[in-house]
Amino acid sequence: MMEWINGQFNKMVCKVTDAEFEHAKEVPDHVVLTESTLDNQEVAIAFCPREEYPKGFKFFRKYK
Repeated sequence: MMEWINGQFNKMVCKVTDAEFEHAKEVPDHVVLTESTLDNQEVAIAFCPREEYPKGFKFFRKYK
């Protein structure tokens, strides 16, 4: 995981519900990002690259 965190990576930003966000935090190998100007509220999750993502990920909507 440290190699991934310290290196460059591609990203896709998705918009999810609060329930989807909480469920996604149960998937291993991730980092939860917080925003200091929002009292350190959790605002995003970054997932390590993997061969196959959980089935539910394909239903996440791309953020526009």
